[in-house]
Amino acid sequence: MGYLIRDDQYWPTGAVVPGHSSWRSERSAAGGGALIEHSIHSADIACWLFGPVRTVQAQTRSMFGFDVEDVAALTITHDSGVVGTLLTVFNGVRGREERRVEVFLEAGAVEVTTDFVVGASEDRFLIHRPDEPARLLDSAVLAEAQFTAFGLPRRDFVFYTYPADRAFIEAVRRGEPPAPTFDDARRAHQLVEAAYRSAATGEAVAVTSLTAPP
Repeated sequence: MGYLIRDDQYWPTGAVVPGHSSWRSERSAAGGGALIEHSIHSADIACWLFGPVRTVQAQTRSMFGFDVEDVAALTITHDSGVVGTLLTVFNGVRGREERRVEVFLEAGAVEVTTDFVVGASEDRFLIHRPDEPARLLDSAVLAEAQFTAFGLPRRDFVFYTYPADRAFIEAVRRGEPPAPTFDDARRAHQLVEAAYRSAATGEAVAVTSLTAPP
């Protein structure tokens, strides 16, 4: 029926975290802020779960005074009719790196909260069905089962990107089509580009219009 993705992280720039690189807060280097820099992954999740995007309506803000956005709010309509919301935030809460995905079905709801780090304290997977208590799954057990299914021979990695990166490389080595594909990347970037155009014009933007010059 619909979904909500909330994607927030501390501002990874030297003006907020001393000693950190600052290219992410410079449009000439990064091309954009929170939306393109870390929520491109949430855009990918939305396209993967709910299919091609039809239109995007968006607003952005720059609260920290950089020339890129640190807040973006998107309303996304998919070709399937599913409607979702993506809220991305770069904030000043050092150490906070959290993504929550909530999916609402006719007879159920799913909530998944993760960090970038394997085994983070905020990891949470909840399923709620009609007339039943909400069921909280064991995130550590789920992660171990997934890593085993991937055929990972080791567990001394810190970030969840390792299994996906390894799977991509192994596919290339075997001469098989890797996943995600370039089309997956293109769809995520089209969503983000539509959001930037919408924020600039104040109007909803059709993804099909992105083949035309800006």
